[in-house]
Amino acid sequence: MTTSLTDPRLELARIVAGEVTVHPDARLPERILHLTDVQGRGFYAKQHQQPGRFAQELRAYTSWSHHVGAKVPALVAHHEASRTLLLSEVPGTPVAVLPLDHPDQPRIHEAAGAALRALHAATLTPPASELGRQLALRLTGWADRAHQAGLTSAGRAFLHAAAADLADTELEAAACHLDYQPRNWCWSADTGLAVVDFEHMRPDARLRDLARLHHRHWPTSPHLRDAFHRGYGTPTTAESAVLHTFGAYEAATALVRGHETGDQTLHHYGTTLLDQLM
Repeated sequence: MTTSLTDPRLELARIVAGEVTVHPDARLPERILHLTDVQGRGFYAKQHQQPGRFAQELRAYTSWSHHVGAKVPALVAHHEASRTLLLSEVPGTPVAVLPLDHPDQPRIHEAAGAALRALHAATLTPPASELGRQLALRLTGWADRAHQAGLTSAGRAFLHAAAADLADTELEAAACHLDYQPRNWCWSADTGLAVVDFEHMRPDARLRDLARLHHRHWPTSPHLRDAFHRGYGTPTTAESAVLHTFGAYEAATALVRGHETGDQTLHHYGTTLLDQLM
């Protein structure tokens, strides 16, 4: 998407905030604009291509994001016809750009654990086998799609076995962020943690919100895992087993997404994780 005088993101921002300035940011997807108004207030204007994804993120901001125990963007305005959201900017530095040995990292991860615990506690539902069966069907679908991404027959058998395990597992559901990791956290020593990007948010298995951290980030940083658990709580033995099974889900989605988008780093991560799990 390109900006123009008729760009719906700019139109929405100008209706709400008056004249705005666009701040180019190579870290942002093309469909998101970083803006400021004449008073210096920051905004992000985001346009979705898919109506379903727009509706999902809109529901996240109107129904669940306020339960997160940290600062989150406010939904300033939205325009349904153009599938556009205008969100307030939150304070802080993206945690993904901070080095792992930054002295605030343990505090950040403990705060992130506490923030996620608050979301899950406010939206938790009792364990049910139906959710496990739904996730098993999804994982089987990802395994079938991963065939085009270089998945071996042994890898496919492993993913199908993991799906069978999920189908027999009772899982707690909660409103889940589903991309909960440092790239979606901001940190300020003065104002604390902020959490962003709720476009994937929906009710799902509670433990799925820990899976990306568990498999992608914590293997090389166990001290940050321990800090997170101080805020969230330590998984039981049974929950740790479910997190291991969710590694199969993480590997399959990384394989497919990496292949379909040409992201070799993501594809390699999926391949490596699958090899480690098998």
